[in-house]
Amino acid sequence: MRFGIFGSAQANSNDLGAETGQGFRDYLDMAVEAEALGYHSSFLVEHHFTGWNQVSATLMLQTALAMRTRTLRLGTAVSCPAWLPHLTVAPSTFLADT
Repeated sequence: MRFGIFGSAQANSNDLGAETGQGFRDYLDMAVEAEALGYHSSFLVEHHFTGWNQVSATLMLQTALAMRTRTLRLGTAVSCPAWLPHLTVAPSTFLADT
């Protein structure tokens, strides 16, 4: 049986300041620790129109996580391609078809 993590990252502050990204850094640290503990995957949800501090760019956050992990499988639980730049979605679509 394989276990993974599923969730979202969120900024901790209502003000645009130095600590705005701490929630994103905490998510990355948690996922790196999950890999070290033997977890198999990390799935991230995408949110739009719920406030600026939700993850609306899951591919970008998962890319940052990919730079910090080696074996953790990464994925998006929900992704809205219509709201994403076409060049962001195109490579992943191409890879999925091959």
